[in-house]
Amino acid sequence: MRLASNGWRAILWWHYVRWSTVLSHIVGCMIALAVWSYFKYVPDVATALIFLGLTPFIVKALPSNLKPNPHSPRQGVLYSIGCMSLMLLTRVAGPLLDSFFLGGDMDRRRIIASKGMCQLFGHGVKLAYFGAIIDQSAQIDYSLAAIAVGAAMLGTMLAKQFLEAMSDAQFRTWANSLIVAIGSYYLVYGSYLMLSGSAA
Repeated sequence: MRLASNGWRAILWWHYVRWSTVLSHIVGCMIALAVWSYFKYVPDVATALIFLGLTPFIVKALPSNLKPNPHSPRQGVLYSIGCMSLMLLTRVAGPLLDSFFLGGDMDRRRIIASKGMCQLFGHGVKLAYFGAIIDQSAQIDYSLAAIAVGAAMLGTMLAKQFLEAMSDAQFRTWANSLIVAIGSYYLVYGSYLMLSGSAA
């Protein structure tokens, strides 16, 4: 479903994709894939949630020269290694990729388009990793998958209308608030699972 929604988002906003940033992301993803394909480590749920929850707060605490900048190829590779590592360890990149794209001066359309293309590639790598390397792939119900894909595409098209109605300032305010809220939830819930002994 994420693959479908991100792919459709990238198609809808195709002309806004910043390809140099996407290329940096691909390089970082491949480095992370090579590393984690060797270690084949999959953390428990609590640890994964804590990893995810900490990322936006770590980004906010970084010195100015390491603050997210999607225009920097070097940062693009480094942040993508982090994002792909989270994807392979926890199956989602969490708020890190969002924080990275919000760090520059891209407008909301370019952010959504470029991030969608990056996520499309990232989810493809994740499927290959868990399906072929880790071998934890589940049987697919193709009828349910088709419904999920259709729903994801419809949701993406409806979201486009809301995005067009927003200003860049409003988009950044909402996005940053959601990042903090999601990160806090992951952190609190992961800590609860770990402390309660339900980490598996």
